[in-house]
Amino acid sequence: MALVSVGNFQVPMALQVDQLSAVMLLVVSGIGLLIFIYSVGYMHGDTGYYRFFAYMSLFAFSMLTLVLAGNYLLLYFAGRRLASAPITSSATSTTSPKRQPPARRPSSSTAWVTSASAWE
Repeated sequence: MALVSVGNFQVPMALQVDQLSAVMLLVVSGIGLLIFIYSVGYMHGDTGYYRFFAYMSLFAFSMLTLVLAGNYLLLYFAGRRLASAPITSSATSTTSPKRQPPARRPSSSTAWVTSASAWE
């Protein structure tokens, strides 16, 4: 399966597993597991419990994709697009803007600033 196919030029959707990526898989999975375990107690009773864990699962998936990426296009897509989406979504929608005091309401540019400056 190719991510990009133009004439004879193809960029495959490749995952690479070697010794370094295996170690990094263990590190990322281990730290992710600790974060998930801690978050269960921390988020207990919160109205955004399920949404938070959906975002966390997407973020963990994108971090593991970063570790396993076999080419630069997949690395860019996983790092720039997949990883920044749950971060900006959880940062801008943790609490309803109507329930927040005026000084704590997220600005309209929060998502753009977070995603644009994350990798530059």
